[in-house]
Amino acid sequence: MGRKTIPIDLTDLEKLAGLQCSYEEAAAWLGVSKRTFVTRMGVPELREVWERGREKGLTSLRRSQFKLADRNAAMAIFLGKNYLRQRDVTPIEITGRDGAPIEHNWDLTKLNDDDYAALKRLRARAGQPQTNGHDPAGLPADGRGV
Repeated sequence: MGRKTIPIDLTDLEKLAGLQCSYEEAAAWLGVSKRTFVTRMGVPELREVWERGREKGLTSLRRSQFKLADRNAAMAIFLGKNYLRQRDVTPIEITGRDGAPIEHNWDLTKLNDDDYAALKRLRARAGQPQTNGHDPAGLPADGRGV
């Protein structure tokens, strides 16, 4: 014969869920073990009460955040980023010495045939121009001279 089932007050359960309590916290409040609480969450009626409480709690939190946004710029920015897909854009410009263009002088003659072919494939896949007067992949066809 098993133990007597400890009743779980549905009002307390919904309130605990609304506060976004963990299973451990709810179990402690209700005077049951976490294991017992998890098992009882398998009962459809209890599970529905728990889910309803969680959703009500999230709605309440959201309402509070929106009220706070009226007088708190940081909260308004947070909500804008999370609900309106707003974002901070920081332009980045990379230049060489004294604002000049970045120079790159790659010596493609140092590549072996496999590496050179791989480079051609990568440039083609990356959307580089299909021709620059040499070969279709945008690299010189003759042997890596730039």
